[in-house]
Amino acid sequence: MSAFFTYIFKHQHYKDVIADYNEAITKYSHAYKIWLEHEGAKEVDNFGFKETVASNLQEIKRINTWIQISTTILNTKRKALLWFFNEKGVTSIPDFHYNEYRVIAEHKSYIENLHVTLDTYNQLTTNDKEAIDRYLQVSKNYHSYDEIKQIVSSREEIVKNTAILSKAHSLRTKYCLAWKLFAKGRDFNDISISELEGLREEDFERKDTFLFVYGKEPELIKLILGSSFLPIESFEQAALEQEEDVTVILAARDIDPIEHYSANIRLENPKELKRAILDSVKYGELCNFTDSYSISQFYGLRADFDRIGTSFDDAVTLVKSNDAAIKLYHQKECDQSCVYIEDYMRIVTNGSPLSLYIQTYREEKNKRDEAKRIKANYPKGFSAIFGGLDLDSCSIQYIEGVINAKSKVQIKDNELERIERDRLEAERKRQATIRKQQEIRDLKSCVVSWSQPRRSSIDYFSLYNYYPTTCAWDASESEWDVRNLIWDFKANPNRPQSEYEIRIRHEQALNQVLPKLVKVINHFFGSKKSKLTLVCIPSSKRIVTERRYKDLAQKLCSATGMSNGYDYVSVTSDGEAKHLGGTSSAEFGIDSNYFKDRYILLFDDVITSGSSMERFKRLLESVGATVIGGLSIGKTKHDRQQSNPIDNIYSDLPF
Repeated sequence: MSAFFTYIFKHQHYKDVIADYNEAITKYSHAYKIWLEHEGAKEVDNFGFKETVASNLQEIKRINTWIQISTTILNTKRKALLWFFNEKGVTSIPDFHYNEYRVIAEHKSYIENLHVTLDTYNQLTTNDKEAIDRYLQVSKNYHSYDEIKQIVSSREEIVKNTAILSKAHSLRTKYCLAWKLFAKGRDFNDISISELEGLREEDFERKDTFLFVYGKEPELIKLILGSSFLPIESFEQAALEQEEDVTVILAARDIDPIEHYSANIRLENPKELKRAILDSVKYGELCNFTDSYSISQFYGLRADFDRIGTSFDDAVTLVKSNDAAIKLYHQKECDQSCVYIEDYMRIVTNGSPLSLYIQTYREEKNKRDEAKRIKANYPKGFSAIFGGLDLDSCSIQYIEGVINAKSKVQIKDNELERIERDRLEAERKRQATIRKQQEIRDLKSCVVSWSQPRRSSIDYFSLYNYYPTTCAWDASESEWDVRNLIWDFKANPNRPQSEYEIRIRHEQALNQVLPKLVKVINHFFGSKKSKLTLVCIPSSKRIVTERRYKDLAQKLCSATGMSNGYDYVSVTSDGEAKHLGGTSSAEFGIDSNYFKDRYILLFDDVITSGSSMERFKRLLESVGATVIGGLSIGKTKHDRQQSNPIDNIYSDLPF
């Protein structure tokens, strides 16, 4: 009976696994592929793989939810998503993989908040552009993300300022005489918001009416007020009330109806007359009309500006800032690259052919500027995709193609930059290899005359021939001197000595061999010696190694300019010397980072077979060092030699 239930259970489990697996690869196919990519898994057509997929179905469903969220955000809030990735240091929306889908889903609310911020910003730039420029103290068509946040966070202030500016523009249009007195020759943009905020329409209406009456009857008004006449430029309440009283008195007389504009202006200077007619501070400074343009035409031009509710000076500003566009417009229309008087009215008339052309011109210019930025930021990618495309003269369709291909250009530029970096790095490595090989050849040439021990491939030089006591003859006095010199230097003699005596004898031996070692290094390596690093082959015990080599390494390197590798080789575990009957070998450690790419000169007190030097050569070269040669005080010999090697070096060379 138990076998029957086991079969039923396994059969049901198999059906569940296959159902979950089929659901994953069909209903959630995209999420399934993303899961495979993230797990680094490879599809296999067996039950074990399907069982793994089935056990991860909930994870695949979660990835599918991320994909749905990310796709919705990409389609409906693309600019907010671009902002989000920009904050993470990515200049464009990347290809989506597991981590991208996860991050977007986890930050869904934050991205939606960025979208709301962008919507608010777009509304403000549409309705409150002038107030924004005032707030930022600069006029810009494009703002950084930080500026967008700053603008939106100050929305209430900007909207309030828009209302203030709108009211001020209305006062300037309706009450030209009063405004001119108030502005005192200042451009509208030079008057602060705080000053504009306090303006009242009733004050401007009273002031404007009085100025018109005063222009007709100045002497009568001075007679009426006498010494109590308050300054005409004052907008104080007392002055306005005084002016209103005079206006009421004179209005009772039989005079012409009060208008805000009259053609009966009389000025001696023609330029000043034209400035007065146009109520302009810029005429005569930034523009001048031909003398054939009559005074009556000036009056007509002023009336046209009053009719549309804008000022001549605003038109001057627009004409100057769009000079190139206006000239290009006339070049295309009538083959004349110039600015006409009529353009001052056309440019401020909504829907006029000139204003529409300028709008199109600006849009195209902005697109060309954007394409030029893409070319400047990604020159290699641009050249690879678009070749030598002239962004100043090509059609706008090509420009839009460049803008739409920005991501491709960036990717291509990064690819080509990477290829160029790889090429330069490969060339640098090749040149470094050539230099290193040449350096090795140069240094090896210095030791070409040196010998090689029978168990080593290292070229070596020894100061003396060392004859061990096992030799069949009686040693001479000089041979005994070499024996004692080496034993004293070893600082680990085979006869009982006090620590003090060991140290004194070693120091005396060091002082004797040091100048000879300096002489050898100077003789064979000359100016190349500074490229070498000295490595003393340690003894089997830490304390003996320190007594024997620490002072030698420091003094020899100081005298020759070699690098001192003493501190970067250590005895990690003491052993017993085999020639003293020891059975355990010492263990050594080296600093691999320090020795990489260094040129090594090994030093040992005595070379016998050369096996110690060969072992250390392999150890050092395994971490990237190059062993140039070996140096020692003595070389074990069993046959008498005619002379010691040190005696064959020219005696006149400096130590």
